[in-house]
Amino acid sequence: KPQKIRGAAIKREVREKVIARWRCRLESLLEVDRGVGRIVRALGRADSLRDTYVIFTSDNGLLQGEHKIKGGKEQPYEEAIRVPLVIRGPGIPQDETSMSTVVNADLAPTVAAIAGAEPGLTMDGQSVVSLARDPSRTQGRDIPIEGAEYSGVRTPRYTFVERETGERELYDLSRDPYQ
Repeated sequence: KPQKIRGAAIKREVREKVIARWRCRLESLLEVDRGVGRIVRALGRADSLRDTYVIFTSDNGLLQGEHKIKGGKEQPYEEAIRVPLVIRGPGIPQDETSMSTVVNADLAPTVAAIAGAEPGLTMDGQSVVSLARDPSRTQGRDIPIEGAEYSGVRTPRYTFVERETGERELYDLSRDPYQ
């Protein structure tokens, strides 16, 4: 870890605030889950569920005390750079997980592929429909990661970061999945 993080410590009163914020986020997430359930039930009642894709994701992860960082998303650690992506719909097997690496830029090409649309412009990213339909198929690709104070790359196995301070971090995610 860089010196700034290595030397950090979360004081008791700050830790209590982090925990309280985390609990509030969990409560908010429960309401999101309930809302998704209501949508899925409404689609079922309308007899549209079997023909409808539902995609759930987020724009970024969030640190909540991990790595002795009280909060935020501007760090190259798994909790901040990974986000959920759930796809359900025709041809997508239930209760399956793909470990392939995808990015938010893959969402627009995925939706276009599902809709059978031909984009008029070149799109960033690539459709993940084939990965969703066959989660055992893996796709490993290197993804650039960057923040205000660092740049690096996240590969299927490693995360490498160079900070503005010149400090470098290299993590073998198969041996150290929590960095």
